[in-house]
Amino acid sequence: MTNYIKRCIFIGWTSIAEQCLEAVVKTGIIPCSIGVPRGYNTDSIYRSADKYKVPVYEISDSLTVLKEMAVNADLLVCASFPWKISKDVLQMIRIGAINVHASALPKYRGLHPLNWAIINDENKIGVSIHWMEETFDSGKIIAQETFPLEDSDTIQTVKEKASKLSGILMFYTISEIQKHGASVPAVIQDSRLASPAPARTPKDSRIDWRSRSRSIFNLVRASDSSYPAFCLLTDGTKVIVQSIFRSDEYGKVMKKYDDGSYLIGTRDGVILVKLGRQDIEEGELLQ
Repeated sequence: MTNYIKRCIFIGWTSIAEQCLEAVVKTGIIPCSIGVPRGYNTDSIYRSADKYKVPVYEISDSLTVLKEMAVNADLLVCASFPWKISKDVLQMIRIGAINVHASALPKYRGLHPLNWAIINDENKIGVSIHWMEETFDSGKIIAQETFPLEDSDTIQTVKEKASKLSGILMFYTISEIQKHGASVPAVIQDSRLASPAPARTPKDSRIDWRSRSRSIFNLVRASDSSYPAFCLLTDGTKVIVQSIFRSDEYGKVMKKYDDGSYLIGTRDGVILVKLGRQDIEEGELLQ
């Protein structure tokens, strides 16, 4: 059997990159070098690289170091890399370059697909592995799977699930490329179905209290410590929203207050009411 991959290089960071690196190694391939983006927290990738005695290089947005890494490489594996890989670098790789993207492409092309999927109230989250092209996240799809997005999920739990699924799909993809090379089966994306997932900014996490409760719920759980959900007081003071809950039982008494008022779950959120009796306890259901 032909083994197409002799020299593999790996670039990336975050938990998705950790899982994908382990998956590559599990196929029996040890990358000859690993690249991490300069200015990002890449300690976990350094630890993994040290375990396998693989040299690590910091890459800036000029990609000069990546060009040096790409010399004589058969395959480039990319997992969570913040900058666009130029055409001249991609053409240096003998078989090609693959990227893992946390969405069911062609939906949510861009830097922050998981956050936008939660904000847009999707009912499932996808992970795709595709051949890289000049444009972001547009190449042929080699592997793709989805998992349900539950109301109990936050951006943290979704990242964990997407990371694990990324590792599973990466193991499959590397195994297939090792057997078939560049001719591994892949599906062309339908660009008519594409949607963007642009980089989020701090202002994207501001709560608009005129929004529906479901929209606010999704915004808060899609926000992380980098850009936490917040609101403003009338004097302009910024207040961070640390957590949020949403009732999944209509009529459930969510909270009882000392002044005799109750927080009751409704179809689209909660309401604060005063009842004609005070012996109703938290957790009871009102018919």
